[in-house]
Amino acid sequence: MNFSLSIAARLKEERSRLKLSQEKLASIAGITRQTQSKYEKGARQPDSLYLHAIAQSQFDVNYILTGQRINPNSAQTAQQITIADSTAEYTKEQHHEYDNPKTAMESDNYIKIPSIPAQQSAQFPHGPLLFETNWLNQHFNCTHKSMFSVIVEEDGTEPNIRIGDIVLINNDHKLEQLDGLFVIKMNDHQIIRRLQHLPDNQVNISCDNTNYDPFIISADKLQENKQVIGKVIWHGHTL
Repeated sequence: MNFSLSIAARLKEERSRLKLSQEKLASIAGITRQTQSKYEKGARQPDSLYLHAIAQSQFDVNYILTGQRINPNSAQTAQQITIADSTAEYTKEQHHEYDNPKTAMESDNYIKIPSIPAQQSAQFPHGPLLFETNWLNQHFNCTHKSMFSVIVEEDGTEPNIRIGDIVLINNDHKLEQLDGLFVIKMNDHQIIRRLQHLPDNQVNISCDNTNYDPFIISADKLQENKQVIGKVIWHGHTL
């Protein structure tokens, strides 16, 4: 089973577990039933706004994306990932705090940030990222529940952020805060652009890559069409 169909099957499984119809789930997520049907058939991949919306209705988004449960009690078939498993090579003194292993999401020391499926997910596969809780709290003024990781698939931010890099985004933003580097949705593609709030409720959209021309769009249009996925707050890449 390919990556898209795996997500589709687990999304349908979660909907069935919560005893929701396609119509009801579509209403919760702010999409049409037809779009929900395409998600469950693997014809389209859900974006971060959709995933964030269903996460508020007890959907296990991490399971949908990776096949691994972050809440082992959410279903009988839940699969636990324990921190103790990943530290088996350490001495007992080095991992004494894991004598009673928890899932990674439940740990006081680490938080698992879910990933958003990339458009070319087979080319750029990646799962959830594990961040140290203290580091997140010290560096970011937002809750981890509004954070997602995204793979970069286009060259709009080069040379600063490259294709294949991973960015961490916060999708808890307000209209008046549309200033900075954002992941936005254009023509069903996730792209990264710099947004600058202008007078008369306009937004200038530009690239770090000078091969692309900037353009201006209404802030209301951006919000109404749910085109703003989240603000980039961190990025990382291999050397």
